Amino acid sequence: MSFPKLSFFQHSTWTLLLAHAARTTPLIPRECSTPTVALISPYESPDIGWTVRGSIAFAVDVKDIAAIQQVEFFVDDESIGTDLDYPRGILWNTRNLDLGSYTLRAVATNACGGYAAVSQDVTVAAALAKAEANGGSIYDTSITLGPDDTYYLSGTGGDNDAWFHNEGINLWKSTNLKTWSYVGLIWSFERDGYPDEKAWWWYKDVRLFRAVWAPEFQYINNNFYITYSLQSKGSKLLKCTTGKPEGPYEISGGKDVILFNNIDGGLFPSATDSRSGYLCYENGNIVKLNQGWNATTGTVTRTNVGDEGCFVFHWNNKYYLSVAKFMTVGGRYSSYLGIADYPTGPYSQFHEAIPCGGHNKLPTSWTSAVYCGERFGETIGQLPGESSRQL
Repeated sequence: MSFPKLSFFQHSTWTLLLAHAARTTPLIPRECSTPTVALISPYESPDIGWTVRGSIAFAVDVKDIAAIQQVEFFVDDESIGTDLDYPRGILWNTRNLDLGSYTLRAVATNACGGYAAVSQDVTVAAALAKAEANGGSIYDTSITLGPDDTYYLSGTGGDNDAWFHNEGINLWKSTNLKTWSYVGLIWSFERDGYPDEKAWWWYKDVRLFRAVWAPEFQYINNNFYITYSLQSKGSKLLKCTTGKPEGPYEISGGKDVILFNNIDGGLFPSATDSRSGYLCYENGNIVKLNQGWNATTGTVTRTNVGDEGCFVFHWNNKYYLSVAKFMTVGGRYSSYLGIADYPTGPYSQFHEAIPCGGHNKLPTSWTSAVYCGERFGETIGQLPGESSRQL
C-alpha cells in the first residue's frame, strides 16, 4: 500500500497536530481493572471491638493486575494522607480528637484509572488517664521501688490491641501499691524510636505490627533501666540520662545495639558486687553483662524450665528464678520458682510459687515480697515476707 506524498507545510502541520494530541490525550485502555481493597489495620479486637486510642496504623491490603498508583486515606471524608509504597498505610494519631465515632475510608487508584474503596466505622476512646491505672488491662507487669520510696509500674498494654500495636512504654506510680497515678508515656515510637523501630512490620504475614512487649522497668545502681522487646527485631536496653523515672532515656551502647534476640528480659545485680550485672530472659536463660551493662558476655546458662517471663531477684541470701509456666496444657499460667546460691545457678527446688501469677516481677523489701501478676488489676497482691516457704 502506498501513501500520498505530503508537502513540507502539510507534513509539519500533521506533525504538530500529532504531537499536541500525544500531550493532551491520555492513553486509556478500553477496559481497566478494578483494585480489591481490604482493611488490615485497625481491626476488630476480641476485647474492645472497633475501639481505638492513641496512635494506630491505618493500613490496607490492595490487589490488582494493574500497578497501584496510590492509596489515599480519609477520616470523615477529610484526607489525612497518601501512601505509594507497600505496605500501604499511615499513622493515625487520635489523641487530640474528640471522643466518639469516626468513619475511616481508604481509596486505591491504579495506573489506568480504576479505583476502589473500603470503609469502617470506629470509636475513638480516651487516651490513658489516671483512672485507668486502677484495674486496667496491663500485661507482663513489673514493679520497682524508686529512691523516693515510690513504687513504679510498667507493662505491655495501655491502648488498642497492645500485643500488636501500642504507642510505647507507659509508667504509673504509687506509694501504697493500691492507688496508682499515671506518670506518662516515657518512651514512644514516634518521639523516641529510631527509623527502624518506627517502621511497621508484618506479624506472621497477617497483621501489621508495631508494639513494645514486656518493658521491664527497674531501679539498679542509682539509675533507672528498661529492657524492652520488639518481637522479631530483638530486645534493647534503655538507660535514663537524668536519674528521673520519667526520663528521657537512651539506648545503652548506641542505637544499633541489640542486647539479646529474644523476649522478656530483666536485669539483676550480683549480691556481692552490685557493679556486676546479669540478664535473665525468655524461659530461664541467664548470661552475664559486660562492665558497661550494654552487652552480654560469656556463656548463656539455659534452665529451660518454663515458657517465658524470666526474672531473678536476691532475697534472704538466696537467688530466686521465676518463669511463667503453663502448669498443664491450657491450665494455670503460674509463677514457677527455683532457688540457687549463685546468680547463674544451678537452680533447684522448682515449684508453683504463685498460682495464676504468670509473667511477673517480685521486688522485695525488709518485711514483704510484693508481686504483680500477668494482668494488672486482677492479681496484684502482697505476700507475707516472714517465711521463705511462701516463695
